[in-house]
Order: sequence, then C-alpha cells, then structure tokens
Amino acid sequence: MLSGILAGSTGECTRGGRRDLGQGRSRFRSRRGRPSGDPFPCRPSGGQPPPSGALTLYFLDIDQGDSTLIYTPSGKAILVDGGRGGSGYKRKDKGRTVIIPFLKEKGIKKLDMVIMTHADEDHIGGLVTVVNETKPESGYPVEIVEFLDPGQAHTTFLYKELLKAVMDRKEIKYRNSRSGERLDFGEGVIAEVLNPPDVAGKTSNAASIVLKVACGGVSFLLTGDAEASAERYMLDTYRDKLKSTVLKAGHHGSGASSSDAFLAAVKPEVVVISVGTKNKFLLPDKNTLNRFEATGAKIYRTDYQGTITVTTDGKGYKVSTEREAPPLKDRWDFVPTLSEDEKMDINSASAAELEKLPRIGKGLAAEIIKRRPYQKVDDLRRVPGIGVKILERLRPLVKAGPPAEPAPGAVPAGEGAPEAKAPAGGARVNVNSASAEELAAIPGVSPALANAIIAGRPYRDTGELRNVPGIGPAKLEKILPHVSVSE
Repeated sequence: MLSGILAGSTGECTRGGRRDLGQGRSRFRSRRGRPSGDPFPCRPSGGQPPPSGALTLYFLDIDQGDSTLIYTPSGKAILVDGGRGGSGYKRKDKGRTVIIPFLKEKGIKKLDMVIMTHADEDHIGGLVTVVNETKPESGYPVEIVEFLDPGQAHTTFLYKELLKAVMDRKEIKYRNSRSGERLDFGEGVIAEVLNPPDVAGKTSNAASIVLKVACGGVSFLLTGDAEASAERYMLDTYRDKLKSTVLKAGHHGSGASSSDAFLAAVKPEVVVISVGTKNKFLLPDKNTLNRFEATGAKIYRTDYQGTITVTTDGKGYKVSTEREAPPLKDRWDFVPTLSEDEKMDINSASAAELEKLPRIGKGLAAEIIKRRPYQKVDDLRRVPGIGVKILERLRPLVKAGPPAEPAPGAVPAGEGAPEAKAPAGGARVNVNSASAEELAAIPGVSPALANAIIAGRPYRDTGELRNVPGIGPAKLEKILPHVSVSE
C-alpha cells in the first residue's frame, strides 16, 4: 500500500543524489549543483547552547498537533507552534510533557522567537504552558524575546488565554506577521513568511503563517494548516520560492492540503507529517499520501517514528528519527485486503467483535446493533457518530450479510435515527466556523460544550460531533437538526 511506503530507521540520511536512505550511518546528502560562493553558507557566530554551525529542525512528537523547534547555526532558537494544551478538556499538555522537557534536555534557556501559525487548539494549547511556566521565577526560566501571531481575531477561550499569558510577560515583544516579511534567524539562515498576505475574511487555516527557512542549498517549508486557498495564493505570488528540500505537510496530511500543483512547485525530497496515533480525523489522508509518494519524496511520520530531526550544514542534510517505523501490519492505520468471506458481518457480529473495528467503541457497537438490519455497508451512515471518514475506514473490513431476526428494540430498517428537521425559519449553524456564542445558542449545547466543539475542529461530517467529549448519541440527535459543516 502507498501508505506503507515510509522512510524508516533511526539515524538515516541520504547522499550523492540517491533516493534510498542510508542504514544509520552519519552521512550528509550532498546538494549537487549548488553554485560555488553561495551567499548564505551556514556559519557559527555565537549563542546558547554552543552553536554547532548547522541548522537543525526538530519536528516534535506531540501526538495530534504541530510543534517544531528550530536551532540555527548562530545559536538562535525558534519555536513554531506548541501542540495541544491541558486546560479545559483534560488532554495531556504538550507544553508541559514534551516542549519544556525538550528545552531542558537541549539546554535552551532563550527562545528568540515563538511563532503561532494560527489559533487552532492543537497548535497553541501547549504554548500557553510554555509562556506561563518558563517565567523568570519558574523552575526552568526561559527568556522569550518575540512572539508572532497572524493576528486573526479568534473567539476561543484558549486563544484569549494565550494572548493574556504573552501580554503578562512585559519583556516579550508581540506582533503580527505578514507574507513578504524576512525574519531574523541569525547569520547564515534566510527565513521568509509566505502567508498570509492578510487575515480579513479568512478561515483560521487559510490565515496560517507559512515559513520558508533556507541555509545554503537546503531549505524547509513549514506550512502550518494551510489549505487550498493559501496554496493558490503562494503559487500565484511565490511560485519560484516554493521549491524546498523538506516539506512539513500542511494540515497533518489532510486531503484539503498539498495539492498536485503545490507539490509540483515545492518538489520536496523529504515530507514530514506531524500526526497523532489513532487520531479521530484518520489523518493523514490516503489520497494525500499517494500525492506525496508520487513526488518520490521520503515520507516521515511522527506517529510512527517519534520526533524527527533534520540537520544541515547548507551542503547536505541528515534525517534521524526517534524510533523505527513499525512493520506495515502493525501500523494503526493499516487496512488489510480481505476477501468477502473474511469481512465482518455487521448484521450478525457481536458487540465484542464490532469493538475490534477501528474507531468503534462500546457506544458505537451498541448503536450499530440497535439499528440492524443493514441492506448495505453504506447504511452505517444512519448510525449517530459514524461519519464519512469512519465509514471509509470500515468499508474494506465489513459486509452486510443476509439480515437476521431484528434484536429486541431494534430500529426498523430504513428508519435509523429520528429524522433531522431543520430549525423553522433559520439557517443551520456551521460547526466549523461558528463562534462559541453561536454554538452555545444551539439546544443542548452549553458554553463549555461549545468550546469543546471548537477544539475538535475541523469536522467533515456532522456525525463526527459524536467524538466530542460530552456528546453522546442522545445529545447528538438533539443537535443534528441545528448544525451543518463546511470545509
């Protein structure tokens, strides 16, 4: 399977134009054809900890989210995004559990710049902790010089909490960033913002800060959650600048990012996907993986390989991973090819058997049984909580055999959940763009639940609201008539 074609072991690198990776030897890939007298060689010029003369990017393993630490030849440290936070929804705080411990491990006590690409929870949650828990009086003080924000108005409590944390530290210089701006990453490194030109009328993802970082003949393109509209803008405005050695995949490998045209302009040799194991969005998208594979790039994933480190001296580069990728059959998103006889029959399988299917827990297994019989596999869409993405994952694994006798209390075939009726005289609320106040006006949605819905964005189908903590089958049926989704 194309999703199984993955660059593999720790300490891997490439050399001399070969596409295959080395076997753990510390060699750099030579960038053939780089002009002599390159105006931007990587050179050390002082800093903390002692500069190595190399540019290093650490794509941190922070589960479902994004966080990248950049360490430059002159000793500057830049943090881009911070993964999920711990406030509000009891998720593990990646600022506390990953980023601050990583800074300690590397001896970094100064962040010359912190960049939030956009205000989604899986990018800024951990930044709240990083800013709050590295103050001068903290156990591990870290100086933060500058904080960059695309500046798009965002109504979530988390974003307001982050802004307050930054403003409370008077020594931090806060500002917005726009495309065309050159950032000071120190001697030997060119860093330029390629998106957004502005934020008016844009979605959070479209307003993502996109960063091009270059050292000599090796370059990196960090795309945040930029999707189709941002990619079109960059193709129209910066096509000649997009070519990059390493691409941090947009929006965790979502189908809405990394178009064929964009990849043709970037021409990556390495693609890094920051994504969580068993994530509810089922990312990366299989079609996007196919597009990455078609470029010939080596693909690295944080869910399989942990933190991914790319180091360059401007002439070659080395890629190393925290762990080796598991065998294909042991990967969480591996879908085996089954014959019809091998597929699970959704009309007769027990609850315990159904729970073995991906994304099916006790609650969904009970709902599947309750709504038997099914004439075809696609009838699972009438089960609250099974959206398009989950159905796509289940389709190769299940079948709808001849219906057995209905279970006591089962909903007759074709009925499914009660018919969703749109609110009289009013438009449905778009759960991908509505404010917390608009969501809280929906029957059954409290202010806390509204924030939980926002934290789980984006949704490809209203049925995915079932994955939001606090929304069970009964509440979902109450909410569905009042909501819609839009990419």
